[in-house]
Amino acid sequence: MPFPSAAPRGALAAAVTLAAALAAAGCGSTSTAGGGPARDTLSVAVNSAITTADPAFACTTYDYVVVKNTYDNLVTLGTRRDANGTARVEPALADRWTLSADKRTYTFHLRTGVTFASGNPMTADDVVFSLKRVLAKEGCQQYVLTTGDPKAIKAITKVDDHAVRIALRKPDPLFLQLLAQTGNGVVDEKLLEQHGGDSAAGDRWLAKHTAGTGAYTLRSYEPDTEVDFSARKGYWGAPARASHVSLKIVTDPTTLETLVNSGDVDLAYGIPLKDVKTMKAQGKQVFADPSQFYIYVGLNNGKPPFDDVRVRQALQAALPAQELANRFGYGYAQAFRGPIPPAMAYSPKLEPSPPDLAKAKALLRQAGVAHAAVTLDVKSGETLQSDIATVLQNAYRPLGIDIKINTLGASAFSDEVDGFKSQMYIIKDGGTVNDPAYFLGYFVACGNAFNWVKYCNKKVDADLATGRRSFDPERRKTAYARLSAEVDQDAPYLPIFAPNNVVVAASGLKGYVYYDDQQPLFRTMSVGG
Repeated sequence: MPFPSAAPRGALAAAVTLAAALAAAGCGSTSTAGGGPARDTLSVAVNSAITTADPAFACTTYDYVVVKNTYDNLVTLGTRRDANGTARVEPALADRWTLSADKRTYTFHLRTGVTFASGNPMTADDVVFSLKRVLAKEGCQQYVLTTGDPKAIKAITKVDDHAVRIALRKPDPLFLQLLAQTGNGVVDEKLLEQHGGDSAAGDRWLAKHTAGTGAYTLRSYEPDTEVDFSARKGYWGAPARASHVSLKIVTDPTTLETLVNSGDVDLAYGIPLKDVKTMKAQGKQVFADPSQFYIYVGLNNGKPPFDDVRVRQALQAALPAQELANRFGYGYAQAFRGPIPPAMAYSPKLEPSPPDLAKAKALLRQAGVAHAAVTLDVKSGETLQSDIATVLQNAYRPLGIDIKINTLGASAFSDEVDGFKSQMYIIKDGGTVNDPAYFLGYFVACGNAFNWVKYCNKKVDADLATGRRSFDPERRKTAYARLSAEVDQDAPYLPIFAPNNVVVAASGLKGYVYYDDQQPLFRTMSVGG
């Protein structure tokens, strides 16, 4: 989803101080190489800060990590997939549901005996309140639940204390997947009422506290340095294996690697790909799963010279995609063509073509472009994107395309890209919902506010509509294959490669499970024992 990919980052000094404090405290000293007594605390490190603990306003990957482990949804996504690669929706707070004959109304039957961390019983009133709050707050989660259409849900009503009905304006084959997304967790309405209720005061409280049915509660919340969780008693599901979880924010990669190597961190996100094989050779576990997120270059179709499709096609023809994947993926990346990455459901898995400079030069001659000076925007701190930009700069120089790399701070980069002002930019993006209907709905749809390259093709929109609304998997597959070929021909984007979701862990860590949302579920994990 094109929401901020990185929250404000803590200072390196804070990370170093944290490392020193951990060493002084002897954290991780009981960690063993694949055995020994189980530890009570699981230590997890991520490389970007957290912005909120409120489900309705959660917007970054690590916001969602906090929410996922403290709240539960009506339904959840499992690890099993259908023939097209879509993760199956499984029961959670709702143990079953029905769909009306016209495919517009879902009735969810709630588990009995579920309580919030406060001890309050969870009822249908809490579910109705929580989902209506998501819609009303107009935060990131509203977009996720409705795919940008606030009127998609017609009504959310209580049937009785243990059943809820959700009426849609149109049949939606994606709805259960949307409902399973992390930010749709059920909030303890009675507890929130004690802290301001449905008001700005309540929002402020919920941003730093939790009120869910999840396996963990927050015991401390310092979103720029560390968030600590405690396993709760009376959880309705399988009990958490670790009674405490420490989630550390460590923005400096060297410090992050030091903490992992010293045993002070059991699970780490954000280890540079170039260092992963070395850490594996040193005895660390590496979990690498194909991801629907990928690095690409956006070409603004509304700005010269990229308003001419032949110029875009020339850059695509000369793109050294496989070379980039080999050079910067370190065995953990896959090159491809088209808008749908290989790990996304319904991907046609188009293979990249080798660079063809003769074809590229011929296309530029047809476009009447002998020389062009263009600016490629890169976000500051994104070392991998900067390195790729330098390779592209050299690859396109023989074509007469002179690329100026413009490194911008996070706010300035967002202003340029989100404001459609960037001529050319490089970014990592993808759909939090692993389905083309969700991702392409903003990536290639005419006029969408998140279609930052201003690409528009009515034939693509027609196929997108078919894929979005059809309940027939074969029809969706055909529509997405046709759409992919059309977008590939128009070349509004240059797919670089899809890096795997790579997590490095201590040798004794057990119970890690990969989910499409790439957010870890702590309750299944433990270290040692």
